Parts: sequence; structure tokens; C-alpha cells
Amino acid sequence: MADNSIRYENPAEGVARIVLARPDKHNAINPQMIYDVNAAFDRAIRDESIKVIILGADGRNFSAGHDIVDTVADFQGATKANCPGVSTWSDFTEEYTHGWYAEFVGRTGDYRADAGFTRRTNTNQGFFANRFSTKSNPKATLIRVSWNQFVRYTFDWKGRTQYALGGMNLNAQIKGNVFLYFEAGDQYEKDYEEEFGAKRNPLTGLAGGFFGAPTRAAQQPYFSFNGEKRFNKHFYVYGFTGSTFGTFDYDFGAGNRYPRVSPAYIAWVAGGKTGPAPPLDPGKGYEFDMQVGFEYKPIDPLRMSLDYTKSRLTRSDNGRVAFDTNIFTLRSTYQFSRFTFARVRLDYDTLRGNVAGQLLFGWNPSPGTAFYVGYNDNLNYNGFNPYTGQYERGFARNSRTFFIRTSYLFRRSL
Repeated sequence: MADNSIRYENPAEGVARIVLARPDKHNAINPQMIYDVNAAFDRAIRDESIKVIILGADGRNFSAGHDIVDTVADFQGATKANCPGVSTWSDFTEEYTHGWYAEFVGRTGDYRADAGFTRRTNTNQGFFANRFSTKSNPKATLIRVSWNQFVRYTFDWKGRTQYALGGMNLNAQIKGNVFLYFEAGDQYEKDYEEEFGAKRNPLTGLAGGFFGAPTRAAQQPYFSFNGEKRFNKHFYVYGFTGSTFGTFDYDFGAGNRYPRVSPAYIAWVAGGKTGPAPPLDPGKGYEFDMQVGFEYKPIDPLRMSLDYTKSRLTRSDNGRVAFDTNIFTLRSTYQFSRFTFARVRLDYDTLRGNVAGQLLFGWNPSPGTAFYVGYNDNLNYNGFNPYTGQYERGFARNSRTFFIRTSYLFRRSL
């Protein structure tokens, strides 16, 4: 390793041990350690003789979290270089029954993620969570209980409040492979029109991104329940339900089935759509979410699952439904060997009336090295044509694709 931040050992046949080796720093994690740990895991995974991987640490502490000294240096360097985003975190655990976690993340207005979706830019957020738990007692009816409390505060680079959260959750592991989880809290959200469009200027007559007031704010209390039960090694069920009061409908609309339902837009439609459509008119509403499903494994190589997810948002100012979606997902995977598998997946989304299916054969002998052959089919059922927007009764194919994908990752040698 570049600075001996870890050690890679083989204490016994078929066993790899990766040891964090910065005891003088309480094994605080710096960027080099992250790279070295990832490389060591890759090395162990590529070695077919390795059956067990152990992650350990030198010294009294497994890890004190992120190396603050390195983080400060990185932050100063990022500031001087006008870097679009910075972050730091720290984690502490004591006797497995108490701990805390702290995090700070900042993003400028120029921040863009390399992959995925970024909900908000021009934002800074601090987060802190405290946790208590009982020690595990596998022989008791109530095996373990954990209680977590957390707060979050978000503000932009002008110091304006964007979001605040205070909440707690309670989770319990019960005899018989039963897990229960409850969470509740209160949120505050404030949105500014320049995050969605133009900022109004009375001097020039430039219209803003919002209809009416240039900001929107709402208190948003919420609660949710989760539960799961594993009956045996073949059958597992889970469920979730939650509600949030005051959730914003941002007035984007949700496709042909659910166009915009803000009072401003409805009035524009009732008036014969004279002139341009009104700007966005976000409003508070009630959101309900639910998810249930099961997994069935009749034999070791074969796994099948069915999942149902529902989400519905109703505006409070006029009682109109902003969106209501039901998603059904069926999956099945057959594992021929450690590296070779076949998978079938089928999804149906009632919001779009869309059916998507996939057949896939994959070979993945090591991270970064893979070969896939597959077929995708995309159809509508009583949905809207994606090109013309016209309603189509019954099944109508949108596209189908046969594909081959290969990859190989070139790595430096340890």
C-alpha cells in the first residue's frame, strides 16, 4: 500500500484478512485507505481460493470515522479551486449500545452528479443522529431494540433556510425472524422560485418562476411503519406504509393521466387556455405511500419475488389528485454458478400504463469484468403513445431490443 494504511493477510487456507492499519490515528479513514480497502477486496474476490473475507483493525478502535485533518485540507483545496461540492462525516460507536453520526455536505449551484439524480444544488446541509440500543440476546423474545434521534438543517449559500427536520425511529428484532420499524418526525420545507425558473424582476417586468408569491413554505409532519418476517429459508414477506402531511405538489403534472392540478392551471384551462400557461403554482398536499411483497426460494439456485408499490398525492387547496401510481414488479433469477446467472423481470406501472420486460443472461467472474446477453420489450397497456400522446386501448408495443454488453476493468497490481 502507498502509506501502509492497511494490511492484506492470509491467516488460514481460504481466508483473507484485510486490516485497517492506522492505530495512531484510531484508523481514521482518509482517501488512500478507501482506495486500498477497495483494491484489497477486489484482490480477495478475484482469488477463487478465498471463501471467507475478514475485515479487522489494529489498535483499540475499529475506526474513528473520517480523517478530519485530511478533510480540512481537502476542503481548503476545494475552496481555492472553486470545487462545486464538498462533504465530510464522522461516526462513533461505544460498546455497541450507543453511538452518533455527524455529516456536513455542501454543493454550489454549479454542482452536477456524475451519475444519478441530484435533488437540489446551491445548498448546504448538516445532519446529526444519536443512537441507543440494547445488547443482542438471541434467546430472548425481544432480541434487540434500537432508538435513533436525528436532526437535519439545510440552507443555501445566501444563508436562507431550505429544509429542517427533527425525528426519531424505533426498530426491534423479535424472536422468529420478525423485524419491526417505526419512524416519525416533523419537517419544514421552503422553496424559492429561482430554483424552478426565473427570479421575478419588477423593474424589467420579468415574470418569476412561480404564480403568485415568489416562495412556498410548509410544515410536513410524517410517520411510517415497516415490518418483515422470514418464515424459513424459502419464504420471506415485507411491508411498508407511510404518510406525509403538507408534501408539496410542485405543479409539474404527471403525464397524460394526471395533468397539472394547481388552481392557476385549472383556471387557465377553464378560460379556454387563452395566452401562455401560468407559471408553476406549488401547493401543499397529503401523500400516502405503501409497499408490500414477498420472496420465494423453492431451491437454492432459484429465487422469485413479487413487489407492489403505491404512491398517491392529493392537493389540500382543491382536493385534486396530483398523481396516483401503482407499480407491480415480478423478478426471477436462476444462479447456474457463482458467476453465471439468468434473470427475468417484468414491471407494470399504472401511471403510464407501461409494461416493461427483460430477459438477461450474465457472466460476471470478477468486479468490472462481465458479459451480458439480453432482450428488452416495452409496451403500453391502455396507455398513451410515447410519440403522439394519443390514447391506445389494449397492448401496443413501444420498442424491443436485443443487446450484448461486455466490460473489462484494468487494475493496477497491489
